[in-house]
Amino acid sequence: MISGIYGMIVQTVLGAVSVLLLPYFVKGIEAKGFKPAIKLVLLITCVNFILDILFWWILVPLKFLSLGLSRFILNGLILDFSSDFISGVKCDSIKSAIIGGITLSIIWTVLSWLFA
Repeated sequence: MISGIYGMIVQTVLGAVSVLLLPYFVKGIEAKGFKPAIKLVLLITCVNFILDILFWWILVPLKFLSLGLSRFILNGLILDFSSDFISGVKCDSIKSAIIGGITLSIIWTVLSWLFA
């Protein structure tokens, strides 16, 4: 297991690869290039971090009651929100963004198990 700054770099690169693989699994999502994918991963990570800090008292019971499935929905909403700000990444609808959030989480986890 890689830790420290190298671990964060590896996780960011694996996240970008996951974003680049996402259009092959989900219709309605486009990712054009590695640089927009890195930007999207960094923005998703920052928004997740900020939301966890600001709204932990709401998110913890929600995660507990939904057995963690609320995180997938939240990732989909963040994916839709983030794609509006980053050129090169596009989500057509909220449905494709939520499915993309679920798929992104699965791909990223599998790649992390394999390479990190």
